Amino acid sequence: MHEYETASDEDVVVALGARAAAERIAHSLTQAALAREAGLHRNTVERFESGKSVSLVNLVRILRALGMVDRLDAVFPAPDLAPVEMLRHAGRPKRRVRASGKTPPHTRPWRWDDAGD
Repeated sequence: MHEYETASDEDVVVALGARAAAERIAHSLTQAALAREAGLHRNTVERFESGKSVSLVNLVRILRALGMVDRLDAVFPAPDLAPVEMLRHAGRPKRRVRASGKTPPHTRPWRWDDAGD
């Protein structure tokens, strides 16, 4: 099991910020220098590295300034369509999902008391 699977969202953000700080230091950049390269204010870099939430666009800017934006492919790899799917969708990727009316057995509806899980 990967360490992030059981961690809270806040713990994941803190861990990502710490890893970003380590990467910045490995590149011999100050927070101000990274912010300048990313087109951000130093406070944004500081917030992210300290485990605070930043916008997705700011995260992409930080990754780009660190030369790591290509690593997003590991998070969301380009879809590989099977030849049958290519024919079915006339070469275009599927864009919609229709509800089947069945809930997969491994999922259950979220409830308010699940927030701490």
